[in-house]
Amino acid sequence: MSSYAPLSPPYVHRRGIFLYVPQGVALPNICLRCGGPAVEQRVKKAYSWHDPSLYVLLIMPLIYVIVVMFARRRVKLEIPLCAPHKSQRSSRIGLATGLLLGCVPVPVVMPYLFQADWVVAVAVLLGCGMFVAGGFIAQSTTLLEIREISETHAKFTGASQSFLATVPQIP
Repeated sequence: MSSYAPLSPPYVHRRGIFLYVPQGVALPNICLRCGGPAVEQRVKKAYSWHDPSLYVLLIMPLIYVIVVMFARRRVKLEIPLCAPHKSQRSSRIGLATGLLLGCVPVPVVMPYLFQADWVVAVAVLLGCGMFVAGGFIAQSTTLLEIREISETHAKFTGASQSFLATVPQIP
């Protein structure tokens, strides 16, 4: 199932756009977004993955949840970012949180503040817009996308070309 050669070296490397991180190996101290020097405080992320064939169990959601709890594989990474990208990510997380938390109370309160018939429709549209915008902004804070986790490595996409250029390529 895995496309990872068992004799590959135990260090971070790439194959095309895929970044391979062996279990227990740290990423280089280079910003994942721009390839510049990273700050010391890394972003800690936990990733989990399970075999996509388990999605067939979604016809029985409770069984799916139980099986996935046992079948999933996990890896923890400390992701290096430079100061501007770390600040940008924090701002986006704050904005997304505000939009998602406000998408219900703002439309509920609006009709009480503005006494007009059209306000209810505008409030509902505003709430839906806040929810969608919050979801898109939250998605933009994703650093790496997991593609596979095996006993030996984790396979990711989403690293910038600048970062990937600093990592050895394995054919």
